[in-house]
Amino acid sequence: MEQTGEKIGLKISSSKTKVLEMNTTSRGVKVNSKDIESVSQFTYLGSLVTDDNQTDAEMKTRFGKAAGAVNKLSKIWNNRSFSVKVKMRLYNSIIVPIVLYAAETWAVTKTMEKRMDSFDSRNLRRILKIRWQDKVHTSSVREKTGQCPLSIILQKRLGMLIPG
Repeated sequence: MEQTGEKIGLKISSSKTKVLEMNTTSRGVKVNSKDIESVSQFTYLGSLVTDDNQTDAEMKTRFGKAAGAVNKLSKIWNNRSFSVKVKMRLYNSIIVPIVLYAAETWAVTKTMEKRMDSFDSRNLRRILKIRWQDKVHTSSVREKTGQCPLSIILQKRLGMLIPG
């Protein structure tokens, strides 16, 4: 491997290089006669890649990053001078892309769609200052915000759902 790279002027740093092997029984890669650390997951371009190709860990990471952004915007969500329309534009331009980043690569299940939609509903309730004790139905929340579920937004992005 290292000889091939050297032919075109590339040098592989064995201390900085990690290897993730998928669907293989062989373990161990060497560069410059040194073992390369084998990992089961790593972050590539902001997206979590795992050796078992499961998307649950990636979704949890996305939810965590989006929840952090939602918390940072709490002053805006609590500010009465901003209309719901403005808050929803912010939500759709900041929070939704964080959650759905690289979602094209996910193998989405019904369970994942439910998690996605409940995460979305929780955030919408926070924006509208609706507590869970208020017993407001999700359809009412979506009607007030004009927001369709995240699972539907994802399906539209993937071309699985015809807009209409």
